[in-house]
Amino acid sequence: MNYIRIPTLGSGLLLLLFFPGIFEQGKATYLAATGQTQQPFLVRWLLVCAVMFGVSAFSYAIARWIARTQKTPGQ
Repeated sequence: MNYIRIPTLGSGLLLLLFFPGIFEQGKATYLAATGQTQQPFLVRWLLVCAVMFGVSAFSYAIARWIARTQKTPGQ
């Protein structure tokens, strides 16, 4: 269960933290202050979420593999 819970919590916290950038709120102010657009925020957030879930899935697969190989024969 933690293999789903932890990346979901991380994704939600990142969404809360970068909500204005992801949904391009304050577009004119951000452009005036930095000279850049807010377009990369959504793509970067999605990539970070995908990496977190990918690492979680990989660690789950490793944990299952280790648990399977440590069983004694005949069980």
